[in-house]
Amino acid sequence: MRIWSIHLKYLDRIGFIVLWQEGLLAKKVLEGKTRGYKNHPRLIRFKNYKRPLGAINSYLFWVFEESEKKGQLKFEFEYLIKKLKNRTPDNYFKLRNLKVNLPCPNPIFLCYYRR
Repeated sequence: MRIWSIHLKYLDRIGFIVLWQEGLLAKKVLEGKTRGYKNHPRLIRFKNYKRPLGAINSYLFWVFEESEKKGQLKFEFEYLIKKLKNRTPDNYFKLRNLKVNLPCPNPIFLCYYRR
């Protein structure tokens, strides 16, 4: 499980993606929604908090905050465009020339991207 203790600013985009996925897995483990990983050493620091779910949620919040600094939204949009080229060319042609600084985020993240 790649749940880093170092400051997130040191991670590259791939590290960030893996961290986010692993963080969500850790959240599921702490919620009791998995069979495995229950005693993974990386989870001990969260289990030691009075409110382990609050701790992992806070951790994931800071992962999201740091992702903004790394241009995650733009990176994800560019990645999508590359995927669409082969998968659904019609969508690719509609979006490839979109002239915006940033694509629209998922509505749940609007409050973060409008600061």
